[in-house]
Amino acid sequence: MVLHATFIKAVKEALKKKGWSMRRAAREAGLDSSFLSKVLSGKRNPPSDERVIIRLAQKLDIDPDSLVIYAGRIPAKYQKDLEKPGAIRLLSRVRAMPEVEAARERVRKVKKVVKEEMPDELL
Repeated sequence: MVLHATFIKAVKEALKKKGWSMRRAAREAGLDSSFLSKVLSGKRNPPSDERVIIRLAQKLDIDPDSLVIYAGRIPAKYQKDLEKPGAIRLLSRVRAMPEVEAARERVRKVKKVVKEEMPDELL
């Protein structure tokens, strides 16, 4: 499995949704098209510069924080908060809360039903 599969999937889905080529996305975001091509084929890691990832996300109408996380980074605006004592422990507790897991399970079920029941032309 490709390490940054979620990043690749998000970018490819956004390209398809916008009807853009990979070259156009690279041009719009100020990236070298061969670099973006290698990233999307899993041969290179996503850009290391958070500003570049954010610029790409904005051009593709993807939530910038999500794309930064999909690239394997913590958005800079959250790093100081996560460095505070107990922050990671708190996040772990939230993840373990039954209502959070129940909500995740409901989302998974809805996605499954939509995927199985919805005609492709409506998706």
